[in-house]
Amino acid sequence: MSFLGLFSTPEEKAARQASKEYKQQQKAERQQQREASDNPYYLPPPDPKKEAKKREWADANEQVKYVIHGGKVQCKYASPPTADFVVIDPGRVSLQDKLMATTQDTNGQVNFNFTGVCKHPSQQKPSAPPPPCKAVINLGQWEDYSETKINDDHALLVKSTIKCNVSGEAIKVIDSGQKAELTDVKPYDLTGKKFIIDAYWVDEESGEEFREIRSGVEVPLHIITRGYKPGETVTIEIVAEEGRKFDDGSTEISVSETVDENGVAVVEKLKITYL
Repeated sequence: MSFLGLFSTPEEKAARQASKEYKQQQKAERQQQREASDNPYYLPPPDPKKEAKKREWADANEQVKYVIHGGKVQCKYASPPTADFVVIDPGRVSLQDKLMATTQDTNGQVNFNFTGVCKHPSQQKPSAPPPPCKAVINLGQWEDYSETKINDDHALLVKSTIKCNVSGEAIKVIDSGQKAELTDVKPYDLTGKKFIIDAYWVDEESGEEFREIRSGVEVPLHIITRGYKPGETVTIEIVAEEGRKFDDGSTEISVSETVDENGVAVVEKLKITYL
């Protein structure tokens, strides 16, 4: 059976389009992963949108931040590739109430909490599963560390790296563990602003709510609002499935109804049909 697509207000069109493009991109990436499924060392390409968002929110000083307990490290041969940085020396200086990492932290089994397996080719044996990362990890010495010393050892920075002797490649710090804290946050004033909080079809017999319904089914549509006064009219748009049209040839249908005293508008016996 055919189902109706999601509906939304006109203001959400741009967000819908962005979501559509993102899903198409994910589909292409999944196809790449399927094609590379015979390669156990294949890593999917980074998501451009996620990478752009990371850059947008990135702290310009992140690379020179001190690393503390709870930071993150990454090895491309580990599966999963990231691990918590664990600092256990109680005599260390603390930052944000967490122990600071230093060049003394070179015990991979203790300091890096990798929870998965090592997929480096040198560790793969016929008819045997990949070994746990903690069973084989063997670290060298830290590089690119800070000149700051803690108990005669250098403090680590996000840009610091340490070689894993299994792969001969560097394990990188990807998160310092430091967290920004918000203070004196003022609530956003929503006074006078109008919103559609939710919208769904309701089966009159069972009372069950649906976000999608079969083509040609006649059921009431409930529109939940905020900021609308009783008697005001709210309008939403119902969007057709991708590649399909409604029986009037359109891909979007506007529906309007009056809001009641509870902020709810009910479109009775709404019936929508595809071509």
